[in-house]
Amino acid sequence: MNQEYNYNVEIRDLMLADGTKTDFKATVRADTNEPLGVVSSRYSVIQNNDLVNSVEDAFRDLGLKDYSRQIFVEKGGARMFARYDFKEITYRLKNVGDEVGFRMTLQNSHDKSLTSNFELGILRLVCKNGMVRPNSEFKISKIHMGIIDLSDIEASVINAAKAFPKLIEVFDKMSTVDISQDQGHLILQNMVGQRLLSDRLKVQIANVWDKPTYKEDRGRNLFNLYNASTEVLSHQVEEKSYQLSNKVNHRIASTLIEASNDKTRFEELLKLAS
Repeated sequence: MNQEYNYNVEIRDLMLADGTKTDFKATVRADTNEPLGVVSSRYSVIQNNDLVNSVEDAFRDLGLKDYSRQIFVEKGGARMFARYDFKEITYRLKNVGDEVGFRMTLQNSHDKSLTSNFELGILRLVCKNGMVRPNSEFKISKIHMGIIDLSDIEASVINAAKAFPKLIEVFDKMSTVDISQDQGHLILQNMVGQRLLSDRLKVQIANVWDKPTYKEDRGRNLFNLYNASTEVLSHQVEEKSYQLSNKVNHRIASTLIEASNDKTRFEELLKLAS
């Protein structure tokens, strides 16, 4: 789903069918005339290209040069995600031994569905699965006023980099919670029952859980179950819908992180359906 993100978005008056002007505005993609969203008269557009360029200027000023970039555009251009993997920033999970890389994802929208911010994640290098840490966004607050402040972006990048080592500990803890093969299936089924993932995705994840693609995932613990999930999301769902993949990834990560820290939550996931 890599798409061209460098298109202009305009704010135009929103009219009724009879031509009467309303108090609302529409964001419109200028090259296709496709409406993207309804906004108030105070809304300011931040063009994707301006934001991406400013972020990459901030990376350069901070000496972060060795990275790869992948961009996803969805809903006709209403949403944009720019994902950066920094090759020179890696850590090793103590309990698992896996090497993981530093990942940041920038998001922007023209339909008010997303705030403009960074999300911190990690890239498992052995399989290129993407992991996320719920509630780890780093806001770029000033751009809501239509201003791109480079110092504000740099502060967000610095804060995310500082938070990265703590993020690693969360997934290391997950690897200490052992489960059986059948318990993995039960957890997935209960997540379906709690509407955290679809039955179709459960089947795809269960297939990987039953037959791990990588020898590193042959262990039976919550971390391995999460990796079965991220393998499906990263390699089967993401190219079709980045936002769906990211949303489900957050739900599963949040659930398994809670279970690794809370015995009651863990036991809830192991209950047989009545």
